[in-house]
Amino acid sequence: YGMMLRSGNDAAVAVAEYVGGNLTNFVEMMNERAEALGLSATHFDNPSGLHTETHMSSAYDLAMLAREAMTHETFRQLAGAKVYTASRQGVDNYNYFYNKNKTLFQYEGATGIKIGYTEDAGRCLVASARKNGMELIAVVLNDYNWFDDAHALLDYGFASYDNVKIADAEEIMIRVDVASGEKDKVTVGAKLPIICPSLKGQKTDISLMYDIEDTVSAPVSRWQKAGKLDVYSGENFVYSEPLYYLEDVQRK
Repeated sequence: YGMMLRSGNDAAVAVAEYVGGNLTNFVEMMNERAEALGLSATHFDNPSGLHTETHMSSAYDLAMLAREAMTHETFRQLAGAKVYTASRQGVDNYNYFYNKNKTLFQYEGATGIKIGYTEDAGRCLVASARKNGMELIAVVLNDYNWFDDAHALLDYGFASYDNVKIADAEEIMIRVDVASGEKDKVTVGAKLPIICPSLKGQKTDISLMYDIEDTVSAPVSRWQKAGKLDVYSGENFVYSEPLYYLEDVQRK
């Protein structure tokens, strides 16, 4: 809470040392994770965001990072907390934290996420909100009107797009052949609903491409990763959603 609500660099270092053992190991973990997420314009030198010449990211990468982070319930709870009262023995002052992210107080349906500021980077904000089943993320960097501009971006997104549902959570999407199993086929689907944003008033032209093996060898476990689904709007790639086996299949 000290890190997320108050931008505590000391808290960021404490978390990094706890998770990584030391700062060097944790920074390596950060960069490995960034590479795994495809954040090609991102490189980390520290856990706090303080300026160095090679510590960098982009608006797009921060949006992708935020989208991944918000799939984790603990992070979502921290990012959306307006206030927090710490219980620290022997410390009477400075135990009440309020979130510096004004989006949570000013924007309807706000869910997060984080402000940032250095003299070199300027005022930076990753803001998110949910309305009518759609959650959007807006990123502004080096922006003096950071909150107004981020909120305007969110307004534009909600006014311009609708969600088209492709599949419900755990809905059977395809069946895959099973080799040497007690069943010949195993069902495949997603853990979360699969949706695609579509411009309001325009014809929906969504296509799907499965990236998954035709056959899997038993045994198969429920929630074992099966592959992914690529979602396209027209000829434009939108995003990929991981797919999982929805049932256990024992070896014959």
